[in-house]
Amino acid sequence: MKNARERELTNLEWADLELDFPRVCYRCKKDATGKFTFRTKTGKDRWVPLEKDLAEKLRAWREKNPKTRYVFGTKADKIEGHFLRLMKHYAKLSGQEPAQFWLHKLRDSFASWCLRRNVDLRTIQARLGHESIEMTARDLATLPDSEQGQKINEAFEGVLRDVAAAV
Repeated sequence: MKNARERELTNLEWADLELDFPRVCYRCKKDATGKFTFRTKTGKDRWVPLEKDLAEKLRAWREKNPKTRYVFGTKADKIEGHFLRLMKHYAKLSGQEPAQFWLHKLRDSFASWCLRRNVDLRTIQARLGHESIEMTARDLATLPDSEQGQKINEAFEGVLRDVAAAV
């Protein structure tokens, strides 16, 4: 769920997951009067595939906690209002520097990892819920200088030889 926005995660309910498919729906939510209690950034619901391993871990957790409403709720099953603080705590526990951690970094990393593994930009755009490809491009990190030349060479390896042979 590295592709989710903070409020999408904090408002995520078990009813929003289809673990057999597996996928998640980030959706707008209303109370009994029809007033929004949560609205996605675009105001539109979006379905996003879940990674198989993540779906299995969520299923196992759900079996142990069958009565909870929120996937990432508090111990009292309320919306977690201190998500960033918690994530910085977990960053520290995992050996990361909390000051170098922010929630949007997960989205940036997700987009960059996908691109480096040859996932096309339109798919990354859909997973992040962006309206434009320009918005997606802003989340992408460039390769370190040491790797840029290597990747360009790999992309065109043999192309110049093939062109020269054709001439």
